[in-house]
Amino acid sequence: MMAGRFPTLYVNVGHVHNYLGEIRPSEDIGIVASAAYPPTAAALRDPALRATVRLLDPITFQLQLPTANQTDAFKRLPYAAVNVDPATIAGDAGQRAALIDAVATQSRRWGADLIVAPYFHAVDPDDPAFDASITMGTATTDQLGPDNVVPAVFVDENALMPQHRDDLLNKLTRTDFNSLYLLVGAIHGADCERWRPRRHPPRGRGPRDERH
Repeated sequence: MMAGRFPTLYVNVGHVHNYLGEIRPSEDIGIVASAAYPPTAAALRDPALRATVRLLDPITFQLQLPTANQTDAFKRLPYAAVNVDPATIAGDAGQRAALIDAVATQSRRWGADLIVAPYFHAVDPDDPAFDASITMGTATTDQLGPDNVVPAVFVDENALMPQHRDDLLNKLTRTDFNSLYLLVGAIHGADCERWRPRRHPPRGRGPRDERH
């Protein structure tokens, strides 16, 4: 899908601090935008962005949260209603295909150059949600082709601690991914000890949607 070399730097364009007016990208700069708050089509037609590789973060980790704790912007996305269980998705091809199709359709409609694979938030590499993200990366690559996909993994800061870091690196380097979209952070207000099904609402307030 993309000719030439890939950018070495990607700028995360959030809905609060929109830097599109300040960026003068070259072939070495790409843009990552949230599916919940993407730049407008008019902004993407800005001549300054013609050489920019555009990625759309599908923020599918919000599927792990009870509906009441998902952001309103996420609920408006077409795949917010897809029934997904990160604990069982590895064995459910239909579940995987439905989510991949919905994410790919939304990304292409926006104008993404590559598809960021659906992913989930994992506390550490032993969290089933970590393996689910790897599975989704592999399935999306198989379904859409390796040149069209950027697999994604989202881990808590805890995964970078010495007791988990080697395991994290080992699991990531055992994949056949050509690229990786790696996010590190917490879902604020959620129970991050382990992923829990939606029937167990998280404590406290909803997520600060920092991963858009």
